[in-house]
Amino acid sequence: MKPEKLAALSTEELIKKKNQFKGIAIGFGVMYVLAMGVFVYLLLVRQLKNVSVAAFIPLFGLPASLTPFFVYLGMLNKELKSRGVK
Repeated sequence: MKPEKLAALSTEELIKKKNQFKGIAIGFGVMYVLAMGVFVYLLLVRQLKNVSVAAFIPLFGLPASLTPFFVYLGMLNKELKSRGVK
């Protein structure tokens, strides 16, 4: 898959992509908060002392794995701002 250049896209396409990525970011944010809540619940209420920390590495790796996603969202916002669109 070839990466598309943002300058080649129309303003409407950029706005559509931005809204789509913003919705995905909100979804991942809600999932992350819920996962952290479950993590805290399991540690404090259930007092899971025999659970390895390695079981929760994916939870802590989620923000790092979403970094390219947020970089692309920033590029979309920058391109829209350069065109004078909010």
